[in-house]
Amino acid sequence: MRGDQMTGTDAVGLIPASAWVQAVFVCLFFVFVAYMLNWNAKQNKDSRAFQDGESEKWQSFISSLDKTWCDRNDKLRAENSTAMTEINQSIANLTKVTQKLVLQVEKMNDESERFYLRFDSRDLQTQEARNVAEESERGKTAERPVRSKRRVSAGVDAGIGS
Repeated sequence: MRGDQMTGTDAVGLIPASAWVQAVFVCLFFVFVAYMLNWNAKQNKDSRAFQDGESEKWQSFISSLDKTWCDRNDKLRAENSTAMTEINQSIANLTKVTQKLVLQVEKMNDESERFYLRFDSRDLQTQEARNVAEESERGKTAERPVRSKRRVSAGVDAGIGS
């Protein structure tokens, strides 16, 4: 050996063997941690790609369902609108028919009232004639009942329905 210089073999001899073993284990640990971090990043990348694919599938599925429901709702809305238009027309027609029916019933009531007034007047004349007849049967002299100047025509009964 030359004075102050050490050779490589001498330097190795100065570091205890346990330190070398420890350095190897530290290096192996760093390599293992680097490998695990790389593996984890790769797994995250694969997982993210899978999740993106599944998300895209769900989004397209939901979009197709939404389109289907929108089309169905548009169709139903158009059918409902048509049905409501028909119902409004039917109600308008029903109102017109009901108004005509009410007018006809009022007309029939007026005609019935006139008929019954004539009938009551004829009934009173008939009752007076019967009273006169009964009085004449009892032996009293009866005056002749006064006939009305109005003639009862066959059209009175026929005029009710027209």
